Amino acid sequence: MMKDSWIKSISGIDLKITNAGEILRMAGPWAGDVYVGSNLISKDCLVDNIIYQEERNLLFFVKHHQVNLYQYFTINFFDLSTEINYEFTREFEMIYLKEFVSKNQLHVYLSFNDQSVNNWYFDLD
Repeated sequence: MMKDSWIKSISGIDLKITNAGEILRMAGPWAGDVYVGSNLISKDCLVDNIIYQEERNLLFFVKHHQVNLYQYFTINFFDLSTEINYEFTREFEMIYLKEFVSKNQLHVYLSFNDQSVNNWYFDLD
């Protein structure tokens, strides 16, 4: 099931979400195309897991990838100053971005929410 487009605000930054739909047939997660203004940040972005890192002016998000029957997720960020998108190479079966605990460390969960006991800290360096 697809949803029409809508605006989501993250720390005062308006994101336009389009083409969103459920990707795993288990009532979520939802992935869609995310824009800041007219700039496409990413297609297949998990729309409920975008966080802003104010110090560096970066939007962090999780991207869904599917190659034939194989699917995985990556941590990505969009630099709002340079309008450049970056993708970390590590692949995850599931990932949830919780919060920044320092300038270079992100608290993550190996699930699609923060209810799992399987969590750790992802170093951005």
